[in-house]
Amino acid sequence: MGRTERYIILSLIMLVLIFLYLLPPGLIDGEICLFKKFLHFRCPLCGMTHSVYYTSRGDLIQAINYHPFGILFFFMLIGSIPFLLSDFLFNSLTSLVRNNRHLSGILLIFFTFLFLLYSVTREL
Repeated sequence: MGRTERYIILSLIMLVLIFLYLLPPGLIDGEICLFKKFLHFRCPLCGMTHSVYYTSRGDLIQAINYHPFGILFFFMLIGSIPFLLSDFLFNSLTSLVRNNRHLSGILLIFFTFLFLLYSVTREL
């Protein structure tokens, strides 16, 4: 990933977080999921926007009610800011990520499995 791409990703993450924090509370109420509208059951991502929004407000109970993985996603966004910023400023990937790609792959598979398992079981 080049320097420009890292800068764009960092800027987008910051804009999304600021936008979610400044969004008026009543503005995100309602359903916008086309998957749910046409197939009549929730997609794996239903509730993520609400969950990230309420996490940014500090209301973790409400965030969990919408989607428990929204909290994880929010903190992953927050955690990626220092990583991308240091990568951008020093123009090199940290050795932690460079040396542990196998661990990163295992964590990705593990969280994908949990995410899909939650998505299937919440419809039961």
